[in-house]
Amino acid sequence: MILNRLRRMTRRDEAASCKWPASAALTLDRKRTLCRAWPLVALALLTVGCARESTTSSIHPDGTWTRRSVYSIAADDDSRQSAGQFSLGKPLALRDVFTPPSGSGWMIEEKKTGEKPVQLAVTATKEIGATETVIGDLTVKAAETKGRPRAMVVNTALVRSVGPDRWRYSETFHWSGPVPTIGGEMEPYIRKSIRKDLPRAVNTDSIARLLGRSLEHDLWAVLFSPPEPLMLDFYANLLPIPGFSNPDERAELMTRRLGPVIESALKRTLGRRMSPEKSHQTAIKIARRITEDTAAQAGNADKLGGTVGTSPGMDSATESFGGMYPVAITVSVRAPGRVIESNGIVDPLTGDVYWTLYPQAALVHDVVLRATFEHAGSTVSPNPHLKLP
Repeated sequence: MILNRLRRMTRRDEAASCKWPASAALTLDRKRTLCRAWPLVALALLTVGCARESTTSSIHPDGTWTRRSVYSIAADDDSRQSAGQFSLGKPLALRDVFTPPSGSGWMIEEKKTGEKPVQLAVTATKEIGATETVIGDLTVKAAETKGRPRAMVVNTALVRSVGPDRWRYSETFHWSGPVPTIGGEMEPYIRKSIRKDLPRAVNTDSIARLLGRSLEHDLWAVLFSPPEPLMLDFYANLLPIPGFSNPDERAELMTRRLGPVIESALKRTLGRRMSPEKSHQTAIKIARRITEDTAAQAGNADKLGGTVGTSPGMDSATESFGGMYPVAITVSVRAPGRVIESNGIVDPLTGDVYWTLYPQAALVHDVVLRATFEHAGSTVSPNPHLKLP
């Protein structure tokens, strides 16, 4: 997890082509300090505390692959209490959130770790055939509510030949069960920030409302979707930990990530009523305003997000996350050869591809991770029905 956080801190240049302000340089000591603090931030922000899920898929030259998935959560009552998990009225067990696989071929190991708080970790490993599909090993379950079916996010992973010496990994996350609304509480909050910086000629409540609605799904995706969701940074702005979180660095990061989304919404909503340059400058102002207003709302994180109505037995934070526990899912894949296409982040040293996401990302639409590798010497015939883009 610390390695992934370091990687995230050093690869925030995806918006450079949009001329968004570059984030301030972080010294290695600063990165290490933030990485050490990050578990504290997560514990302070998420009702699930230290629950987390990760998987690594290692593809072999013949198209077979090894799947290793790890699930962990605070192991005992004292650890769960220190992790803030009694907000639900009872401690969370690992299988309240996750559904580790079972059945033929899976090797399961369950043990307590030496971390503080102590973690219960379940590791599931399986050798996968070249034509097999893995279903549901990264499933995350919603909180139980009286009188409602239980929603869950279910994954499907596969590796297929897509040409001579080429293999494609793909993994889809799908929301199954009741689909709550999202952004209902977010839009009025965003609209207030928008009104402060819209140019006078278009600064009306109706236009701000349209922009707010246009931004709801886009901002939701920025917060929760791969490869680098902004959610933890966003909520660190709501609940900063003194000494571990530099407000200027946070402000620049959020401006750079939110700005292009806001600029796109301005163009969709206003069209020719605002010049491209004016849209760009206005988007920067609104992004900065949302960052400032978010910081001013410190301690009120549950005001943002979606809603599923009053659900006995579910805490307010989970309600605001679409009824689903906000668990970070880390996915990585490696293969011999080189990456020729991916929608993830490629480690320039190892060639591994990785993504981070939250199950809430699947509320808007299915989330698909993909990476294509080229390896000389493959012995399996290509599948003629699959094509590279």
